[in-house]
Formats: sequence, structure tokens, C-alpha cells
Amino acid sequence: MNLEQMKYMIEIVKEGSITKAAEKLHLSASAISQSISQLEEELGLSLFLRSKKGMKPTKEGTLFISKSYDIVQKIHELHVDLESKKKGAAKELRIACTPTMTYVVFDAFLSLNNLYKDVTFIIEELDQEQILHKIKNEEVDLAFASYPQNELDSSTYENGIGYKFIFTDFLCVCMNKNSSNSKLQTITPKELENEKVVVYNSGYVQNINEKHLINKEFFITSNNVEVLKNAMIYGPAVSLVLNSFLKNTINVNSKELVTVPFKNPNFIFLDFWCLYPLAKGISNVAEAFESKVSELATK
Repeated sequence: MNLEQMKYMIEIVKEGSITKAAEKLHLSASAISQSISQLEEELGLSLFLRSKKGMKPTKEGTLFISKSYDIVQKIHELHVDLESKKKGAAKELRIACTPTMTYVVFDAFLSLNNLYKDVTFIIEELDQEQILHKIKNEEVDLAFASYPQNELDSSTYENGIGYKFIFTDFLCVCMNKNSSNSKLQTITPKELENEKVVVYNSGYVQNINEKHLINKEFFITSNNVEVLKNAMIYGPAVSLVLNSFLKNTINVNSKELVTVPFKNPNFIFLDFWCLYPLAKGISNVAEAFESKVSELATK
């Protein structure tokens, strides 16, 4: 048993087959297959269920992979620590977030930038699908977004995604201050039936809208948050948003837009998480950033 075999196991589970894992690792499929066979022979265990649909870990394989992640993560942390001792070593923290979290993430950056002057912070706004893809491929170090917990549970070893709970938010309807519904204490799908709805162009967001709204014909679908905000200000249109989404923006602070809690029939709660590549873990800087985001998000 060796470190390379652990890395092979991790990639096979993430990619679903030896062929795809080999492409990712720039190795031949036969070399990886032979190495895994030797590992199974050494352990006296079958680590994978093999079928035409791909490869799934056995119970023993899942245990092996979970321990492999622990070891690979420690090796990565050691490598990072040693690299940081080199004079002039470059440091960067790559962060991704959904539009809902952009303002909070940027505020966290402003709070920590002077404290970590030797670190380059790179912040990217993505949708939930893109974030999962980038975390799986270790293209970002940290991400902030909302997901159902059962989806993250299934992604832990399958996609190599670690996660920590941050906070819970609830859905509201955002609209122009002069809308006939703006004075309501709460709002229901029936009261939105004839409204023009604008939606952020993400599968997750569209699923939420389709699940809770009667009117499923969306007026505008866009990745540009400013376009959606202007549609609500000048349209007028409405949008399902989270309570925290626009609270720090000038449009809400100046009362051009207002938010009203949404019920169907009860309040709709969504959990937000901090995600990270399981094989890399969370560095000290990343941990400080996550703590600051949690602090700001729950103010």
C-alpha cells in the first residue's frame, strides 16, 4: 500500500471509472488498474464493485477511501507548511460563492486583507453546479453556497467535498417599493400568480422557483444580478430571494426595493455551507476566512 494507490482510489471514486481517473491523472488506465488489483490482492479485499455503468466502492472500499482522504490531506498540509517556509513563497486563497453570498464574502475579504498581506485573495462568483465541479477538481480552496444537506452527504467521498454549516436563511419576495404587495407582512404563491418573475440563471434557483411558484413562465432569466435588480426597480417584476441577499445593497437601503417573507404554506428555510476539497482540507488562512464569513453572515 502506498500514497499513489490512495490517490488512485480517490480519483476513481470521483470520476466513476478507471479510464476517466487515468485521464485526470495523466496515466494509462492499465497502470492504474494493475495497481488497484495489486492493492486488493495485498489487502485480501474487494474495494470496488465493477459493472458496465462504472465502479462503485464496496463497504471496505469506502472505509479505505475515507482514511485515504485523511492521509492525503495531512500530506498536503505538510507540503503547504514547508512551502510557506521558503522565502518569497507565493500564497493565494481561491474562493467561490453564489451571488447570494457575494456581499458577505467581499466584506470578509476587506476585514482580512490587511491582516494577510502576503496572501492573494481570488474571489469568483459562480452558481451551485459550477462550485461543486470546481471543488471536486480542486480548482478553488473554499466556497460558500446553499445546498440540501443530503446532496452534500452523498458528495463527501464520491466527489471529494468537505463541508461545514454556516447559517440558515429563509426565502423572501423582492419587489419595487410601490408594488401592491409591498405592504404585506408575508406573501404566498397565490398572491404572485400574475406577477412577472425574474430568476437567476441557475438550475438550483430555477428548481426552487418551479417548486414554489404557480407562475412558472419566467419574465427574465439571467446571470447578471444587476439586470434582475433593475427589472424589479423599473419593470416592475418580482424575484424569490433570500432574506440576506439584498440587505446590504443600496437599492434596499434606499427603499427602492423591499423584501417580504415568503410562505408556502410555511416559511422556506435554506442552509448555507462552507465547502472545501477534502483531499486538501482547510488552511489556516482559509479557516480564518470561513470564520469571518460565518460571523458576518449571522450578524
